[in-house]
Amino acid sequence: MKPKPNYSKFLILWSGDLISQIGGGLTSFGLGVYIFNRTGSASQMALVTLLGFLPTLILSVPAGVLADRIGSNAGIGVGRGSARVICVAGIMLMAASVILFFSRRIRNLEHGSELTVIVHNHLLTQERNTI
Repeated sequence: MKPKPNYSKFLILWSGDLISQIGGGLTSFGLGVYIFNRTGSASQMALVTLLGFLPTLILSVPAGVLADRIGSNAGIGVGRGSARVICVAGIMLMAASVILFFSRRIRNLEHGSELTVIVHNHLLTQERNTI
């Protein structure tokens, strides 16, 4: 008698991928609806929805062929390596945007354009009158 195959790890992986695919599709669709509500243009909505699904359409076939040719262990290594590179690049871009945001805020404070946001208007006029 053959032992019953255990598919629990596969089912966990498959369930996670299913949830990820549903979430990605809903995000793309939701972004399209948001664009339609903001602009009223069906063509812009269609363009955003297409751009959301386009990477999957373009990259799925070559990725499958590449995975079949190089084998599963090498494919997993390539996937992990590229995921690390993408994560590091994303973290660097986020850090750069935070630095730029705060440097602009500080520069605006130096030039006084943010002073009206921080200090109430009546206190600002009193200070300007004493200078």
